[in-house]
Amino acid sequence: MAEFSDDIVNVDDGGDQSLISIDFRFPVFALLLRVVKKHDCVRSVVQAVQALKFRYWGRAIVLHEHGIRYSKGDFTVRWNSSRLFMPSR
Repeated sequence: MAEFSDDIVNVDDGGDQSLISIDFRFPVFALLLRVVKKHDCVRSVVQAVQALKFRYWGRAIVLHEHGIRYSKGDFTVRWNSSRLFMPSR
């Protein structure tokens, strides 16, 4: 039986990863890495994310990057004067 690690590793990239046709308006590439103990993830991270979902959407939703980035679906946001805000609940 395989023994499992006590840690969770998440890796994600963001920005423009092309080295051939660089977008000079946003020439940024980021590689993000997060290492968290499974115990801490279950006790803190999962509960905090679920609380955020219920506070702002009233239900469990999928936090999908495309929807967040382009303000689509559940992530359609409102503008109030010069600042962006989430509806208070």
